[in-house]
Amino acid sequence: MNGTRAGRTMNMLAGLGLLAVLCSLAPAAEQAEDQPSPARTNLPSARDLVASVANGRKTSGFRMRATLSRSVSPTRKDETRQLAVRGRFDGKSGSVVYVCLSPPIPEGQAVLIVRREDGAAEVSVLTSPDRLTAMPPDRFGERLFGTDFTIADMVESFWSWPAAMGHGRTNLLGHSCLPVEFRRPLDDDASGSLVRAWIAPDISLPLLVEVFDGSGAAIRRLHSEKLIRRAGDYWAPMFVIAEDPATGSKTTLAIRGGDRNLDVPAEDFTPSGIAGIIAGKEKKENPGEALAPPETP
Repeated sequence: MNGTRAGRTMNMLAGLGLLAVLCSLAPAAEQAEDQPSPARTNLPSARDLVASVANGRKTSGFRMRATLSRSVSPTRKDETRQLAVRGRFDGKSGSVVYVCLSPPIPEGQAVLIVRREDGAAEVSVLTSPDRLTAMPPDRFGERLFGTDFTIADMVESFWSWPAAMGHGRTNLLGHSCLPVEFRRPLDDDASGSLVRAWIAPDISLPLLVEVFDGSGAAIRRLHSEKLIRRAGDYWAPMFVIAEDPATGSKTTLAIRGGDRNLDVPAEDFTPSGIAGIIAGKEKKENPGEALAPPETP
């Protein structure tokens, strides 16, 4: 697959995985290597693996209901947020909005990510019922609704970084996974210097994403739990867990239900449309493909 085609498919990515793992947008992966190293010609290239993830995530739109549960210590009750997510994709561009239905969030009740045709991401926060306020890239490291997920996890800019095959192989959730390593360009403001995504080629899904700083220390870890197989040979995790190695806290995102392959109206990504989602004004037309609610991990 050539670089242009890989870029097109990555722009349409709506992965289940915060990391192409869960309902986020990922930019074009134009700089991944074209071929594996000569000694490893029996393995797919980084470009092929990344493109397979993009192809597996393609959808016209989706709606999803989920919970975010943050565990800080065994002696404290988990902090739980009720979440609604909407995604709409049109060619090379797309939008995803994350709405916290409860409890109230002083910093903003919704986060909107818009992926432009050139691959750049624009992030806005619903700071009042009728206003979306732009968030600069240097704030993408902030927590999403006070959890261990960050805005950067939803933006997933690392998919556009230079990429190459890593070393080794590991088994996750019964699937043999290969590592693709993404190194941050000098002009990127992301906190991590290297991201390693462990991708299962047989289901075209990254099951583990590790983020490292410049010294090689792990600063973030996101992994999937409990895979389900949908119609059309589509695989998705029912849980995505974000861990903070520095504090030991973790947040579990659990998908409680949803529909994909929908025609989601553009209005859902406006202040008034987001206010309607918060108020519980769900649109029931065109049900698409339903997702079953998960069990507890």
